[in-house]
Amino acid sequence: MHYDQLKSKALELTDNQLNQFVKVDGFKILDNRKFIESHIATLDAHRGNKNFMSFYFRLLSFVNDCK
Repeated sequence: MHYDQLKSKALELTDNQLNQFVKVDGFKILDNRKFIESHIATLDAHRGNKNFMSFYFRLLSFVNDCK
């Protein structure tokens, strides 16, 4: 999935005010909104960098688990 598509889907989840707990890489995410916003900010700052991939896949996993 292209990053811009992932970003829009993640922001839709933020708008829905998710209250469910999701596990990403074995860690329970307690604040979904903060997780999404921090990962998007990091991805925007490091776009095209090797650091981009780990944050991208964590956010992708989160979005897939929420749907």
